[in-house]
Amino acid sequence: MAEDLTIDRAASKTEQYESLIPQIEGLLFGETDFVANMANVAAALKEQFNWFWVGFYLVKNDELVLGPFQGPVACTRIKKGKGVCGASWQQANTLIVPDVDAFPGHIACASASKSEIVLPLIKNGEVIGVLDVDSEFLDHFDETDQIYLELVISILLSVPRYKGLSNREIQIIELVELTNKQIAEKLFISEYTVSTHMQNIRFKAGVKNKKQLIQWRS
Repeated sequence: MAEDLTIDRAASKTEQYESLIPQIEGLLFGETDFVANMANVAAALKEQFNWFWVGFYLVKNDELVLGPFQGPVACTRIKKGKGVCGASWQQANTLIVPDVDAFPGHIACASASKSEIVLPLIKNGEVIGVLDVDSEFLDHFDETDQIYLELVISILLSVPRYKGLSNREIQIIELVELTNKQIAEKLFISEYTVSTHMQNIRFKAGVKNKKQLIQWRS
């Protein structure tokens, strides 16, 4: 789809989400790069709701490290359990904070922020990051935001890795560590067919050789 969004801020909050969700799905369609997808999600949410700050932090070692975001400059690293983001990571739960100044241990990355919602990104049972949204207004977020933002995260985390590949190509990429002959024997097809599919897969994945293809699949 085109990168332009259809924005209607006059609609109700629910209607705005209902309009935005399929557009986000369109933005992410066919793109397997997680950073690029986070960047577009943050931009889409910012453009629709004009929140003070919206973005991602990713778990790296024992810290949350700043990822793609929209808004003023932000804290770069946050320890587990510290602030709203660190607490959401530690608890693996969504946290809605009506007044950030009343939250114990709040990290004031920007004094203009008054309320906040933080949602964990959970993959394979582990928190891999958080989606952080801040408003300059008190008590700005509610269960409606939680429901739809959790849906946005679900869409972000479930973007098919092999979008655009045929069923046969998916079968082959899952066996990419094997030789073409071994793949052909397992799938009961010719080596020529495997070679042709491999060439198509490399083109679609934007890689040049088998080593890069293995890394792309991982």
